[in-house]
Amino acid sequence: MTKIQLFYRIITLTVALSLLFIILITNAQSPPPTVERFYKPGVNRRYTYLNYGQTVNEIQRLNRDYPALIELNNAQDNYGVASPGSCGNAPCKQYYIRVTEERTLTPERPEVFFSGCLHGNERVGPTTVVELARLLVENYYFGNNEWLKRMVQTRSIYIMPSANALGYYKNTREENGIDPNRDFPYDTPASSCMKTTAARAVNELWREHLFQLAITFHGGMRAISYEWGSNNHAGSSKHISPDDIGFETICQAMGKYGGKNIGSNSQYYPVGILDATVYPVGGGMEDWAYAASFDSTNSHPCVPGDQPFGSYPTSKTRYDSNMLRTLNVLVETADAKTPNSNTLGHLQGLFESGTSNDGHIARNIRLCLLMTDVVQPYVLWHNMHQIETDEPSIGSNLTFGWDVGGGFSVTKTYLRAIKIEDNASCPHELSTRQKFAIISHPTKVFDTTYDLAFSLGGAPQAPYKTFWSESEMPRSNVILGSLGSPYKQRFSSIVKHDMLPVGNYLFAAIAIVDSAWEHKRPTSSPNVDPVSHVVRARTKENYMAENGQIKIVGGKEWFSRPRCYKITPNKMVHHKTEKKPDANPTPNAKKKTTEDNKKQKEDNITHILGNITDAIHQLEDGSWRKESLEVMKKALADTLVAIVVILVLATICACTCRCMYYKYYYAKHTEEEVETLTSKRGERDIELVGNFKDNPMSDGKPAAWGNIDDDGIHNDMEMI
Repeated sequence: MTKIQLFYRIITLTVALSLLFIILITNAQSPPPTVERFYKPGVNRRYTYLNYGQTVNEIQRLNRDYPALIELNNAQDNYGVASPGSCGNAPCKQYYIRVTEERTLTPERPEVFFSGCLHGNERVGPTTVVELARLLVENYYFGNNEWLKRMVQTRSIYIMPSANALGYYKNTREENGIDPNRDFPYDTPASSCMKTTAARAVNELWREHLFQLAITFHGGMRAISYEWGSNNHAGSSKHISPDDIGFETICQAMGKYGGKNIGSNSQYYPVGILDATVYPVGGGMEDWAYAASFDSTNSHPCVPGDQPFGSYPTSKTRYDSNMLRTLNVLVETADAKTPNSNTLGHLQGLFESGTSNDGHIARNIRLCLLMTDVVQPYVLWHNMHQIETDEPSIGSNLTFGWDVGGGFSVTKTYLRAIKIEDNASCPHELSTRQKFAIISHPTKVFDTTYDLAFSLGGAPQAPYKTFWSESEMPRSNVILGSLGSPYKQRFSSIVKHDMLPVGNYLFAAIAIVDSAWEHKRPTSSPNVDPVSHVVRARTKENYMAENGQIKIVGGKEWFSRPRCYKITPNKMVHHKTEKKPDANPTPNAKKKTTEDNKKQKEDNITHILGNITDAIHQLEDGSWRKESLEVMKKALADTLVAIVVILVLATICACTCRCMYYKYYYAKHTEEEVETLTSKRGERDIELVGNFKDNPMSDGKPAAWGNIDDDGIHNDMEMI
């Protein structure tokens, strides 16, 4: 093999491998083309119960089909929790999944938790939470509902379908004779908690996270209830929590959005304090999740002894001040613990609250969606052009429209602008410094109009309504209907080019929401300010809570993404926003900010390494199995086509160079010298050289070709 042939082969192999890598990475984020779909347009599927085995199979399938959105784990493999017993031919395991857009996951992404069942014979919850996961991932890839897709992009949704895995398998309330919802370390003796693997599995997961909102599904009556629900807070004189205003607001909205029960007993969920609406218990998960971090008087480290599953380290039930400050809502789904399957509802029941399509599964999926949305306030632009594109000219004025989500009442909202450098890029997200400048030193604050005033009989006064506090709820047909969005242009400001001096400006809409939550009721017990994360994160300035590498970042002001415009003497010109950077696809990834992008080269390297990590992660977790093989087949087919094309082009180039060389060589040597050379290289070369006999080159030697040695070999060729 000559040096030039070796060179061509190295180039060909490098290009082919690069194309293969690019194709594999591109396909890594796409679901296999043959995934099973449940939420199809025009198909009104009836919901059916999933037993333990079907639940496990389904979440495993979701993890295989949607590895970019679903992470699957279990308490036995992750935390060493003992199995409670056998579920068929295999040990029972407490599986849980996380639903989120993995590639953009950051430590600050707000977290919610949904438990299917602590009592194994209360059957609505496990199917509800699995159907929730199905809905979210299928809409992300195949649907057009921007509200649901935004949840996956901006929330971490943890689902444990059957914490009481053995009880769910056997259809029994308890786990080996012990009630898991009396087994948590709050308002119970130290020797009487953490005896069940169900409680231990929940405890292990919660120790690693900062859940702001949660639902535990039960059955045997109908109710939506919130803290307090423990024996030490029983009675009207002490069952009101410091966070009662916020908790009541959220749960009342859940009652409305859940809709009326179907059948002869068509009523909304009763809503109230757990102690009064259901009954008080000691060792319940609800009050443990709310108070174990701040009420050390009633929360003691567990010493469960060695039976039935061995001792449990007391350190596992000592909590720091941030771990457990959650609004954990207990939902009693139906009067029957296992309602008739005909009452579970149909897929279209999600969109048609209160109709014959509605049912127990549909209405409880809606409760999960509400909780996922309101875990954190947000501001979205509405009816405006895409901010990641350039528009050469907007005109002499522009109407900024926006909506506020994740909250119930808007205390104040407005549009502000700050001047930026002429050569500054428009960031995808506001930095801390920019937020401070917008709040403290804005160039201008614009008048805001509440655009829904016409429907409310005149100009309303703050606080303004959001789509969660409107009178037409339940309105699932609005939020999940054909429009695919609950958002409206509730607020707007008109900006004219002559309102600001000539220059570049950054605009942002700001909202202050649910300010009334920062107050406690006069009879709250204990008589302290609100303590939960979900309340404090929207009512305290610069709120920050951390547990390991998980963070809650909040504050009174909530900001839209920025928009940037250049103001000229007679018009406004839009500058596109920087593309959102991908975070490293690991749970503890740190978000890249504008300040981090010091060098473009470093950014490129980080992006490449992130793609490599993503590919390795998907290979390790078993994503390339079953239907995923179709993706690899397609990728390999595309690669083979690319390789063939490259080889053909390389062959043409090699032949052309070889012909040019012999054409020149024949022109400068005698026939005897040519025959001597070609006889050493085979008959093919003799024929090739002979083709040039009738078309020799001139004796003039192009200077760019360099010198010819005595042996007839071109110096430049030897260098190659």
